[in-house]
Amino acid sequence: FIKSLFIFFIISGPFFLFISKMPANPHALVIVEASYLVPFFCAFVAGAYFLRKIPEKISVPLLVLICFFLFLKNFSLLNNRENFFARDWAQNVFASTPKGSSVILRKDVQLFCLWYENIAKGKRKDSIFLAQGLMQAPWYKKQIIKQEKCVIPQFVWGEEFFRRFFELNKRVFITAHFEASPEFLKSVNPVPHGVLSAVGQERNFTDVDFFWSDFPSTMYYRDFYKKELSKDYCQAFNSKGIACYSKDKNRALENFLKALAFDPYDAQVLYNIGATYQEKGDLKKAITFYKTGLWALDLEYRDKRSAPFIDRQKAKIFNNIGTIFEKKGKFGKALENYDRAVSLDPDFAQGYYNKGVIYWRLKQWDKVVENFKKCLEIEPENQNARYYLKLLEKKELKNQWQGLRIKD
Repeated sequence: FIKSLFIFFIISGPFFLFISKMPANPHALVIVEASYLVPFFCAFVAGAYFLRKIPEKISVPLLVLICFFLFLKNFSLLNNRENFFARDWAQNVFASTPKGSSVILRKDVQLFCLWYENIAKGKRKDSIFLAQGLMQAPWYKKQIIKQEKCVIPQFVWGEEFFRRFFELNKRVFITAHFEASPEFLKSVNPVPHGVLSAVGQERNFTDVDFFWSDFPSTMYYRDFYKKELSKDYCQAFNSKGIACYSKDKNRALENFLKALAFDPYDAQVLYNIGATYQEKGDLKKAITFYKTGLWALDLEYRDKRSAPFIDRQKAKIFNNIGTIFEKKGKFGKALENYDRAVSLDPDFAQGYYNKGVIYWRLKQWDKVVENFKKCLEIEPENQNARYYLKLLEKKELKNQWQGLRIKD
């Protein structure tokens, strides 16, 4: 019996995790956690079997001690009596949602929090909260149409479906997790509003103050819900900072730093802070945040899908660090960082252009031509590379390098 139980434990536990390659990341860990019930059952049955072999005078107190130990160890993690984090997040979404709105969400954590408050508790019945992944399914469309709170486009699919949805409905909001190509998001131009972004016809709303009964940060919580929702607050402040970056660098930096408080491991926020300090002329702080951003990217889970995106982000950071060293006159260090940038992202045209600038300063003309030509292969519209390449062809080199400018 024990041998069979042990084999069953191995197959349903360690071997199952091995063949499923789990846990690949924290999200996958939460998904696969339910599968631990079977091996746990095997372990407890085996434990009970061995306790029977021990005299009751020893086994009963031992069992009581084990139960007491498990209670003390796990009570603080399992006790959610004062945990209002999900409720607070839902309230902040409601505060970001004007009456008569359509809010599109994608991730399960956000959807379940809102649907519980909206459907089970009956809050904000004036608006509709939709699951992006289901919106093009015929059965879900019928449910939405019955509610008569928004217009559903017909006979279009994919991103065109959502483009038409935004055009047909007045007040539409999305979260930072809305799944679409960068080109699509750029074309619809989301405007930050609280923890959401406006994408419908109407976008001019007053600012929103957030509320939470417990300070959220991904650093301090083992609770998966809290970590996920803390990232939403981070993205909200990051979007706010990006929106005001061109007009007010100090206000943008304030929002980026708030975003960092919610998720200190967000590489994009760290990059934005570094870029802001670089723009303000504080190069030492800029490099500090850029290097921290590289460290954060190294912590991210890599697979075939995420690796190119991570490498492109790292390439941008190395490029910006290179520009700082170039401004300091440390051309060797600058070139080293540009080389790292193009090795991570071979299609990074700006990296090749900046390498060409350094080689121009070093008067290594063959390498200037090589890098400017590579830049133009990737980005034919790069007028600077084209202009200086023509100068080289005409051998008009005297004093022309003074007009060269590196690009962040």
